[in-house]
Amino acid sequence: MLRMGILESPRWAVLQEQLGRRVKERTTDVTRKMTSGRETTFDAGIAKKPSIKDLFTDKMWTTTIFLWVWWLVVDIAFYGSNMYTPYITKGLGLTTP
Repeated sequence: MLRMGILESPRWAVLQEQLGRRVKERTTDVTRKMTSGRETTFDAGIAKKPSIKDLFTDKMWTTTIFLWVWWLVVDIAFYGSNMYTPYITKGLGLTTP
């Protein structure tokens, strides 16, 4: 609910328009609101539809692997601590039957 009133970034709006997607506010509207009505131009570069292959190009592969590893670690820690806490505490003798 709170997010509905926040403007998108101009770059996101430009890329969505280039990809032919419908946007709530066009790039010119976003930049006009962000600059108090002044006219500005914004170049976001060339948009293309992302693919899995893009995750492994150039130096992106190191970030991809890093995030995959840490996501796994966080998942294990979250489920291990939240779902199995009663079993762990019972096994350690920290709770009463």
